[in-house]
Amino acid sequence: MLWHTLVVFLHLSNADATLLAERYDFSGGQIENIARHYAIDAILHGNAAPTANNLMPYCDSERINNTSSRKIGFTR
Repeated sequence: MLWHTLVVFLHLSNADATLLAERYDFSGGQIENIARHYAIDAILHGNAAPTANNLMPYCDSERINNTSSRKIGFTR
């Protein structure tokens, strides 16, 4: 599971990783961005242990910040 692999250094539980994977359709790079932002905030501000609920605001922010009308790849 990509979520668990990329955020393993945050010690995310399997249940939380599954919940995030079901709720968000992110690429590996986006998941890595989320994990990095959370880790930086945890270092600077002492965030609580990572759970799906604690990571969801970062996921929502990633989704909002990466919406664009520009298409990448093949189109019909």
